[in-house]
Amino acid sequence: LTLEAARHFVRAPHIRRAAQQAQMALFGKERFLAVHLRREATDIGCTRGAPTVLCSRPGAEWSVETEQVAVQILRAKEKLRVTAVYIATITPAQHPRWARELETLLRRIPGAKSLS
Repeated sequence: LTLEAARHFVRAPHIRRAAQQAQMALFGKERFLAVHLRREATDIGCTRGAPTVLCSRPGAEWSVETEQVAVQILRAKEKLRVTAVYIATITPAQHPRWARELETLLRRIPGAKSLS
């Protein structure tokens, strides 16, 4: 039921207009991959052996590291045959580990842009 309701969700007109203006300014009519990267400042989502982007603990047993995120984005770009990527994240980063992550991803991924 929740998924069915979500399929019918429509943002307010002013939000849709702002999103369309940002899209046109960044990519024109070019297709792009949109990535929402959420990082937490706490240990929420941390389970040893089940890494997630939500875990702020260092190490592959806890967290999906920035390089892994970059590789996954590059794979998705290739699979979808797009050259442009929009990356949305919380800025400033909520944890020191992620302070330079957006900058790193924008440099590492050709065609990546962000308004974050």
